[in-house]
Amino acid sequence: MKCYELLAHFQKNQRHLRDVDWLTAFLEPHCHFILQGRPGSNLRLLQNPREFAEFLVFIGQQSIGSYLEIGVSTGGSFFMTDSYLRAVNPDFQSSVGYDKSSAPYDFVEYMWRFPKVTYRPEGSDKMKLGRERYDLAFIDACHAEKWVLHDFEKVKKHCRWVAFHDIVLPGATVDRAWRKIKARHDRQWEFIDRTLGQTLGIGVIELKKSAPRKRPLPALRGKS
Repeated sequence: MKCYELLAHFQKNQRHLRDVDWLTAFLEPHCHFILQGRPGSNLRLLQNPREFAEFLVFIGQQSIGSYLEIGVSTGGSFFMTDSYLRAVNPDFQSSVGYDKSSAPYDFVEYMWRFPKVTYRPEGSDKMKLGRERYDLAFIDACHAEKWVLHDFEKVKKHCRWVAFHDIVLPGATVDRAWRKIKARHDRQWEFIDRTLGQTLGIGVIELKKSAPRKRPLPALRGKS
């Protein structure tokens, strides 16, 4: 599957998009985190499939209309998140990705099909958001406490939700930053799956409480 084919696949399977089990099964072959992942998947998704499925279903319930990712790396998480949000929210507008490396080779194809997607080849130390506003930021760049806190300071005035990847990754110090950040915010969530023997972990905080919805959300299906 090509990155730009994800949206069509999600749209075709709208009735499953809030089903964690279905989404986990779809993600598994594309997650290089899993040793039994299907060889040759070009989506290069560096995620624990269940954690990421739970995260996607959660943000899909929050009316996210704009997305910022810091640390795009191979592009897999960016493509998957952008496509999923487009499928669950007809009012979704745009995504911006930052990484100090040049854009992944298939990013150009993705941007050509979705003109409101932007890639900025800069590290977070050079990132200047100005008056830009995003509903959700996903921090997944340098996995050191100092830089996670640095990136959070850069985005916190520009976002309603902030997510952090690898909050329990062995050998990194993202966990230290996450503990400090979540201690200062009442509304926080963690998505951690330990069934594979090693986990990465995703943490989310809400900086500004969302306005109440007019209609109730569909029930979340699948085991957590």
